Amino acid sequence: MTGAARRWAWDRVTWSSHCGNCIANCTYRRYTSGDEIVYEEVTGNLPGYDGVPDPNPLGCQKGAAWPLQRDCGDRLLHPMRRVGERGSGRWERVTWDEAFEGIADRIVDALEEQGPSSVVVDEGAEGGVLTATAKARFIDALGAVGLDSNSTVGDVHLGQYLTFGTLLAGSGADDTFRSELILIWNANPAFTRIPYFHYLAEARYRGATVVLISPDYSPSAMHTDLHVPIEPGTDAALGLAMSRVILDEGLADLDFVRAQTDLPLLVRADGRFLRQSDLETGGRDDRFYAWAGGAAVPVDPGRLGGAHDGVPFDVEGRGTVALADGTDAEVRTVFSLLRERLEGYSPEDASRVTGVHPDTIRHLARLAAAKRTRLYNGLGSCKHHHGDLMERAMLLVLALTGNWGRPGAGLDTYIIALIEGEVLGLLKSGSGIEAAEAAITGLDAAIEGLKGDDPGVTDGKAVLNLMRLGAAAGNTVPPAFYLYYHGGFDEVWDRPGYDDAPRSVGAYLEEARSRGWWGGLVRPEPDVIPRVLVQAGTNTLRRTRGGQRQLLTHLWPGLDLVVLVDWRMNTAGLLADYVLPVACEGERVDLHAANSHLWERMFSDRAVEPRGEARSDYQIFRGICRAVSERAAERGLDRFRDGRGGHRAYASVAEAYTARGALESDEAALDEVLRDSALSGNLPPATSVSTLRRDGWVRPVALPRAVAAATGGGSRGWPRSWPSGRWSRTASPTRR
Repeated sequence: MTGAARRWAWDRVTWSSHCGNCIANCTYRRYTSGDEIVYEEVTGNLPGYDGVPDPNPLGCQKGAAWPLQRDCGDRLLHPMRRVGERGSGRWERVTWDEAFEGIADRIVDALEEQGPSSVVVDEGAEGGVLTATAKARFIDALGAVGLDSNSTVGDVHLGQYLTFGTLLAGSGADDTFRSELILIWNANPAFTRIPYFHYLAEARYRGATVVLISPDYSPSAMHTDLHVPIEPGTDAALGLAMSRVILDEGLADLDFVRAQTDLPLLVRADGRFLRQSDLETGGRDDRFYAWAGGAAVPVDPGRLGGAHDGVPFDVEGRGTVALADGTDAEVRTVFSLLRERLEGYSPEDASRVTGVHPDTIRHLARLAAAKRTRLYNGLGSCKHHHGDLMERAMLLVLALTGNWGRPGAGLDTYIIALIEGEVLGLLKSGSGIEAAEAAITGLDAAIEGLKGDDPGVTDGKAVLNLMRLGAAAGNTVPPAFYLYYHGGFDEVWDRPGYDDAPRSVGAYLEEARSRGWWGGLVRPEPDVIPRVLVQAGTNTLRRTRGGQRQLLTHLWPGLDLVVLVDWRMNTAGLLADYVLPVACEGERVDLHAANSHLWERMFSDRAVEPRGEARSDYQIFRGICRAVSERAAERGLDRFRDGRGGHRAYASVAEAYTARGALESDEAALDEVLRDSALSGNLPPATSVSTLRRDGWVRPVALPRAVAAATGGGSRGWPRSWPSGRWSRTASPTRR
């Protein structure tokens, strides 16, 4: 049969989406003949939204290449165990049972000798909902340490978080169409966001101006109206210079500044906000003041509001206030301090740093002030030293021009967001509807309890406090402490001249520990020796800067076991003790992880049998958990220290992973997540693997509780006044 004829010789069609660390959420149809994937095609079956072009077609050449990966040269097909020295390349093929038993023995040894903190799982960012569920259930069953995958790959917009208190302060990709000015900053969407790039082109046809700010002439440059070359790492100076132009030329939207930013708040001479505790004995530390009518006035604790008793806040206000201790204090607004800070950032000053002509800086500032502006901020800023300051300078431009909280303005960023069932899965005491209902009730009660009768504690603030409290009791931790105390990065980070901070990184970490700022999250503890490292969908020796130098010298010698769970060999796998083959795309069932570009969730079915002996992540981690319980029993071991001051039964490891047998299969585990999400009101009623297998995708009908509260949306429905139905915000918009 010729190649052309073979293309049409399919006998089965299934839904497909490429869940392996993809920023898009594309729906494909996969055509198979027997046990072979003949080809895939994008479906174009997603409905559009009023007022914007429909999202179809969603796909790219990277996704289309996935079927070819099934037979790539470095594909892992069988479990293997090292027989030579690490890195020697000498392996022997073993059965799954042999692999599980060998791995379980080393895990039990680690639990007995050092406790659960000595078992570290580097989760990685690969895979969809079920893959993430598998890793989370494994970590939770052992009480092991899971390294936060966003932090290990550096995909965290810290500047956005510091500004808004949430990482979901933007809107969907389709909102780009409504923009009048699109600033592509530290991004290359023509290369990295192919499925959504058409919204930029469509906005440009509609009349929008598209600007690329980047050191290089990237593939996106030819599709823009203006390319602004900039010296690498100087983006903050450009943003601050644009902000100065906006203020100097009277272009700022001061009504927005008063109502939606902290710029009108009063600060004391020592730089601290003026608080109620300063003015009243027994006053609160979370009540702040602005200047209006020649005096300090309290601001609405729920929202700034921009005025007090109808008198607008004076953004330039300053004066003297009487403190509770009987002394007087000079106070002034943050806005007035900002003006002073910007004095050193004239366009001419910034030009010498950034290489951008002063006239270009003025032109950009005037455009942002005159147009509905959208910041297309890529993950490049997250990888820079002081990337948080770069992002805060970009956001300052939006703040001064009133450019968030309304369609076509604000942020277009890439952030992973969980669906409700993924959160509930870690809160439930068991499986089934009753356990889910109890978890939902408990979550709602916890939010309401943290709010109490305080009008200043909004749903968003309550959720953030709940997340902070819950993080200390969880098993996912930031990797900085692990790298510093166990990976040898103290030698790098504490080296004189490494940083421009007044103190060493170690000094800051020790202060954070001593003050309890990261209570429960400094794991593995400094006195614990990591014994087991599981690499699941990542490659720490490639991704960690200096990883091969520091980790191989400081961490690897103390590890009794290194396991690679992946579908192909990588650098960490070459220096592992066991490599476990994972089913590839099309060989396993999964649901695409939720992301901020498109809220629909795409289904990827199992169309063909895995190559060789490969298994899904869920099956692999289930097998390890079962082996831990069995090997401990064979060795006469009953319980182990859980790392939180208590003990845990070895038998509970296998039971916890499968919810006492209720979640044995991949489909059962995914069905549980879907059912819980539907029960909570996050997904349509009766959503299941069966409905996904029929439709190919599902559209959430409400934001998850935590996301909705943290972004200001209603937990039971989308903010109805916004047409596209998938907006998020940081405060109630004053204009649209």
